[in-house]
Amino acid sequence: MHMRSHHAKFRQEKQLKFLSFLSFSLPSLLIPTFFSEATHLSGKTNIMTESFLEAFPVIYETDVAWGDMDAFQHVNNTVYLRYFESARIHYFERTPMFEIMQAEGVGPIAHSHRIRYRFPLTYPDHIRIGVRVTGVAEDRLIAAYRLVSARHNIIAAEGDTTIVFVNYQAGGKAPIPEPVLQAFDHIEGWAPERRPKIDR
Repeated sequence: MHMRSHHAKFRQEKQLKFLSFLSFSLPSLLIPTFFSEATHLSGKTNIMTESFLEAFPVIYETDVAWGDMDAFQHVNNTVYLRYFESARIHYFERTPMFEIMQAEGVGPIAHSHRIRYRFPLTYPDHIRIGVRVTGVAEDRLIAAYRLVSARHNIIAAEGDTTIVFVNYQAGGKAPIPEPVLQAFDHIEGWAPERRPKIDR
């Protein structure tokens, strides 16, 4: 009995230290929501998340795994890159990009990432990530993301990735294949002459 009481007191002290850390690190208004009782919405679409993702033609869904969290008991910042990568691949699978890469050796490679963290994700949660291509140049594109928590009905993160096309066989940059651009036109609702351009 004495040993159990000692362990219970130790756990309580750790929890208090963690709450103290969060009260310093997070806006106070987020704390009650962050520690509210979880409602696991895996496999369901919450209507409120739809408005957050209206501008995104492709949506990728997945669950937050327990192992996605770190010692601070929220999803580690590096995991968001994996979420975004999975969403990006989900988008690219709607184009002939990977077939062309296999046949001709021309394909994408990540150049750089930007992420804005807006709300801490925790397990359990179901997330929906909107993906769209916001601009293209001769040899590159920008893929933009918005990640929404179904549990909290809030935007948890936003970001984008600059993707450069390279010839993996010859080495060096390569133009985005026209069939891939045409697929973007179809997904995004662009006219070919009105494709949004980006500065190199």
